[in-house]
Amino acid sequence: MSGLYLNYCFCSLTDSDTDVFSIDYINHEQLSSLRKEYKDICFYRSGNVIYFWSLKNSDNVLAESLSTVKVNINPTEYPSVVSKMLENRIYDLFKTTEAYDLYYEKYSHNLVAKKKSPIYKDDALCVFQCAKISTYFFRQDDKIHFGFSVSSSLDYCFNWTKRDFANHNIDCGGLFENKSGTVAANTCALTRYKEARGLSHKLDKIKLDAENKAKQFSFTKKVISWLQKGLIGQLYGNIKITDCVNNYFPYDKVFENEIIAAPKKYYANDQVISGLPSVALEKVGPYTAVSNDTVRTITLVASKEYEGTLNVFTKQLATKIKKMFRLDLKYEYSWVEKESVQSFGEAILDLNAKNSDLVILVIKKDYRYMKPALSPYYYCKAKLIGQEVPTQCICIETLKHPNDFILGNISLNIYAKLGGTAWGIEKKDTTKRELIIGIGSTVNYNNQQVISIANVFDNSGVYLAGACNPIVEIDNYPEELEKLIGQLFETLLLGESDVHLIFHIYKSVGKNREIRALEKVLERYKHINISYAFVHLNYGHNFRVYFNDGKNDLRKGQYIRLNALESLMIVNDKSPIPLKISIDKRSSFKDIYYISQQAFFFSHLSERSIMPSKKPITILYPSIMANLIEKLKIVEKWDYDKLRVKGVTEKLWFL
Repeated sequence: MSGLYLNYCFCSLTDSDTDVFSIDYINHEQLSSLRKEYKDICFYRSGNVIYFWSLKNSDNVLAESLSTVKVNINPTEYPSVVSKMLENRIYDLFKTTEAYDLYYEKYSHNLVAKKKSPIYKDDALCVFQCAKISTYFFRQDDKIHFGFSVSSSLDYCFNWTKRDFANHNIDCGGLFENKSGTVAANTCALTRYKEARGLSHKLDKIKLDAENKAKQFSFTKKVISWLQKGLIGQLYGNIKITDCVNNYFPYDKVFENEIIAAPKKYYANDQVISGLPSVALEKVGPYTAVSNDTVRTITLVASKEYEGTLNVFTKQLATKIKKMFRLDLKYEYSWVEKESVQSFGEAILDLNAKNSDLVILVIKKDYRYMKPALSPYYYCKAKLIGQEVPTQCICIETLKHPNDFILGNISLNIYAKLGGTAWGIEKKDTTKRELIIGIGSTVNYNNQQVISIANVFDNSGVYLAGACNPIVEIDNYPEELEKLIGQLFETLLLGESDVHLIFHIYKSVGKNREIRALEKVLERYKHINISYAFVHLNYGHNFRVYFNDGKNDLRKGQYIRLNALESLMIVNDKSPIPLKISIDKRSSFKDIYYISQQAFFFSHLSERSIMPSKKPITILYPSIMANLIEKLKIVEKWDYDKLRVKGVTEKLWFL
């Protein structure tokens, strides 16, 4: 058996000087034009400067034709430039084999080495094995460490157009095409293709093999070992690579690691119960109770053809809710003759939703993926929010075979939407009042980014409803964020003298957005001692963690400190992809262990499922909210302002 392994290879470099050239950065068009015109020269932007050097280690002829400055660099003073040189060296090494097609991912900028020979091929689809490489440097004390990570992935490529799909009697509605005109191989397209052609078993097996942790480890280790041998030697100019090291943990003085224990969960009367929440809830009851003084009514809206199935399900659900939450509910039915927007719309008008505390919509699974304007699910959800009535959507396919886990999750969702809290988690008492602001995003139908900044939590994970804007366009984001922070000081932080603000953000922090918004508020509250942290939480990175060469699951709470401002955290023990936690260097509060532990704790608070969430709720909830609101906005005559009504904001209506 072997121990903990991180897919990172350290590269030891000589601290030698070498010359490159630089010009002032003007705009993106300038940089793109230079890269397009001069293919044998690397142009690397850092701030307001573009550094460039020959990719063939020859003299820079370009320097003579541009107004350039010669810059003497070394690994210590110009680590980002040297890290880019390491990336170039890896690229060149892959090119020597002629076995790979090389390209860069659009947003992550990972180098992708795609094997030219597919692992699967038919007349429409090819599947390729890929290695993703990302260079990474960090400072530990006074030393800068360089290296790279390697991960494995699959690349699916269709050579069919939408017309080809249609000619083979495969629905092409809603599918996207690449610039080449072929269908983009996203989840929807792949699902339709494999089911229509009877390839589900074969393609699912390929996917499962690719997700096998032991096979991922073997592939990763093989690529790293090959790179280790080939990289030794000249990097660029006088800078040389003297050694490449990729070991199991522990490392000496770098990448500290430990297990952070899961948070204690509190239930009725602040009782601490370990184990599954469903068992604890049945044993002692929920953290905060929903009053049983008045009988609460749940109305199920469904097609009459499901009557028998729903009678059985309702009995099972009533029993589960009673056991978990000590709640007696009244159940009523409203039947529709046809599963259409019109029929469901008439049903919710006829049932007088004000007499219902929650409406359960029972629909076919496909309806959740229809265009919102045609979907009974989105239509009913929009209209019922307008009446301050939460909804729970359940697919009939699920209700036909509900197990205890499914019933537990549905019961949990319903309880949260009725205003209850199933459990709380331990909080670390501090000398300061602390609030955590979650910021998430989604993409609308025009492929424009929209942002949700509506989620505010205290440090015990309690969701604090407020009057902040649940969704904003990207252009209005700084102003809305400034408004939200100001509102926090006028309401939740009124009278406080010592305050922690921790922002959990779906992206890297921008100086002209998050930083500026906070600075404007700080100017107005100079009498308060305010410390703050901007924290980027994401899975869009190239680090992977394995235990026993991928043959065993990891441990939840496995914490790896990359450097003073970054860490990795295992939230899902079945996946080798850790949550990456990055504190922006402009933050005034920079305790990476404290912030990592807090993010891990917040993954145990999701009321979408009995099991811990893959993401902390601070970024999960706003992303869900933004995505749902974008779809509801398409429903005709939907009253968006109803989301600000107290009866809506006090409940987790978006779950």
